[in-house]
Amino acid sequence: MNLALKKSTLLYAVILSAFGPYIFPSVGIRLDQLIIYGLFLFLLLSNNLKFPRDNLSLSIIFLLFALFLFPFFSAIKPTYVIANSLLLAQIENYLQPAIIFLIFFSLLPSNKKEIEEVLQFGLELILWLLSFNTILSIYIFFNPDTALIQIFTGSKIIGDFGGYSDVTLAELNLTAGKFAGVFNQTFIVGFVYSLGLLIWSYLYKNVKEQNLKKIIFLIFILIGGIMSFSKVFMVIGAPLFLLFIGIKRALILFFTIFALFSIMLLNNPQLIELISNYEGLKYVYRLLTGFSGNFLNIFTSGRIGSDSAIIEGIILVLNTKPLFGFGYGSIETSDLSFYEIISLGGLMGLLAYTFLLFILLIPAYKLKSLRDKYFYILFFLLTIISSLAAPIFTANRVSILIWFIIVITCVRIKRFSSV
Repeated sequence: MNLALKKSTLLYAVILSAFGPYIFPSVGIRLDQLIIYGLFLFLLLSNNLKFPRDNLSLSIIFLLFALFLFPFFSAIKPTYVIANSLLLAQIENYLQPAIIFLIFFSLLPSNKKEIEEVLQFGLELILWLLSFNTILSIYIFFNPDTALIQIFTGSKIIGDFGGYSDVTLAELNLTAGKFAGVFNQTFIVGFVYSLGLLIWSYLYKNVKEQNLKKIIFLIFILIGGIMSFSKVFMVIGAPLFLLFIGIKRALILFFTIFALFSIMLLNNPQLIELISNYEGLKYVYRLLTGFSGNFLNIFTSGRIGSDSAIIEGIILVLNTKPLFGFGYGSIETSDLSFYEIISLGGLMGLLAYTFLLFILLIPAYKLKSLRDKYFYILFFLLTIISSLAAPIFTANRVSILIWFIIVITCVRIKRFSSV
């Protein structure tokens, strides 16, 4: 029991690290990297690293390593490498999911009851961390010059963009009225808060007693998601959340929020002008007008549209290096997961990625309870649709949360089927 407790503590430390700071901002080393690779070496050297034996987990590990290895066929002679730092960063991005999978698999207990406890506590821990992230976003809102921004999001300068120079990506997002807390990309913060809504629904939608913790979690998730002004949250996460909790609960929640917001505006008329002139609202207006304009162009931010540079890039890769792509370091801005996969690993990478997506859908059919099925299916849909913004399965930090849910789901299926 002591050993199981220690393993669980290490597992929770990995989840905590997803919201951690940069330890060495100048060289881009984050807390999660130190914990993940340090823990992996510890488990390996102490002979506690476990490799899966069930077909489902083995298939996932095999495909993750395939995705990691295919780009090396071109990266050995890095003709297309933009920068060595980019090459190293992408290698780490594609190695990390396999490492995270093995760590979680090794740390999860074998007892059915203990697995359920880890799932419950792990998901609730994510809600606590999202609440912390919202508090941090609110603090940044009132203190936009705080050093905490670079402590949590890094100090990498992106150069001139949109009239701004010598700013980090997180600082650039602030100029647009978007607040992301510890994260530096809008789509990622939109994803994590959307995931938070699904987790909240999974844990609390059938809990009848209105405990304070349940209410506080929902308030912080909604505030954090709204402050991000992310299309992922507004267009994908919120509808999936309403679908999960059901029409009746959705209507009650909608009218409650609407009534509270109306009362707040009536008591503070000056807020109307402040809100109407807020920079971030232009993204909401753009979404609303998207229904009458170029829908694909607006809702995918130009990623999939008539003038998409991404489509041209994919065609270039397939015409030049179709089998294994250009290798690591060949694409700097990964605005679409399939584009990055094809650029790095060509058709072989795309084949491995497509098979991985099909394999990851299997747990939806093997889970026994409807509650588990709905949660996993909606989680899968959220992840796949979010990949239109970037390769979400390999994204820094957020991939920890994704693979925790996937690994514990695979282990639950294995353990329960053997009972």
